[in-house]
Parts: sequence; structure tokens; C-alpha cells
Amino acid sequence: EWKEDYNRSDPQAKQLRNIGKSHHNDPGYYFSRALAVNVLPRTCDGNIIVGIREGENYDGWIHGVAGWMEFKKDVSKVNPLHDCHRELEEEVGIKNDDITALSLLGQVSFPHTLEADIIYLAQLNKPSSYFENGTWKTAVDAKEHHQLITLKNREQVCMLLEEGKLPDGKRYQAMPSTQYGLEAIAKNWKKL
Repeated sequence: EWKEDYNRSDPQAKQLRNIGKSHHNDPGYYFSRALAVNVLPRTCDGNIIVGIREGENYDGWIHGVAGWMEFKKDVSKVNPLHDCHRELEEEVGIKNDDITALSLLGQVSFPHTLEADIIYLAQLNKPSSYFENGTWKTAVDAKEHHQLITLKNREQVCMLLEEGKLPDGKRYQAMPSTQYGLEAIAKNWKKL
């Protein structure tokens, strides 16, 4: 259902938003709301890892390690932590033993698609060199990122948030959920 909504034309989507707002006071009433997880890894040497997304959806956007949550008919069996572990292993080759803690940062919906990402910070026992030397590229779904970026301090995180600039000076836009997660990280940098 979400893919159908996502591929709907802008005029159709606008019409549905208007009908939802007028009949139910909710512009998203007639849209599915897919749930996903977005994980921002923090290496054992204190750096945050983000990626430049590759593929059909969000190509060229700054994004964490992210993916759809596993659908369960019995909602009590939905497990975002399991989905975080799965995405970390699939996209960057991080196994459960490499994760020392997962902390919930929040949830954000992407206005264009109404998908909602539950955002986590993953503390890893892996150093930044694991990502910088390309070892992560052996992961099953490593192709979901053009490259990974190491943010080494609060100033680099803030530069990305405020100016859309990475440490190499190139400009990118961050996905709303990644932006939210990075804002929470920057605000609490000294406490991490």
C-alpha cells in the first residue's frame, strides 16, 4: 500500500490530502504509513557514521542505516530492535556482538511519503577504520549507500545540519529522520 501511495502523482496525492483534511481533519488519512528504522552508528572511537544513499528511493540523500520494519499481523510481535540489528548487518556488516547499546532517539515522519522512521543510536565496539577502509562493503546490502561518511566531532555534525556540508565540503540534504537523529546527537554530544 505504501509503494502505491509513494508512486501516486503529485496532483492525485494533493487531492487525497485535501479530501482527508476536509472530511477527517487529517491530510494523511487516505495514505498508508509505513514504519521503518533508521540507525546512526557510533564507533568505539566516538565518531558518527552516515551514508550517501544509493538507489531508487532517496538517491544522494544523507541517511543512516535504514530499512522497513518487518510486518507482523500481530502488532505485539513488531520488534524495532530486531529490525535495527537486521539493517546493521545487511547494510554495513555489523553483527549483534558488535553492538554494545541501542538508544532510542525518537520518531520522524517524512512529509512527502508519510513513512515514519524510528531513530536509534547504535554504540559499536568497532572503530571508524572498519568503515573508512571499506570493510563494510562486504555486507549483503552495502550497495544501498554510495559511500559512508565519518563525522568526527560535534562541529562536523552541526556543519551538516546547518549548511548541508560534509567534512569534504560537498553539499547534501539529510533525510528528515537522519537530521532529527543528528540534532539529538549534537545536542547531547558530551553525554555520549
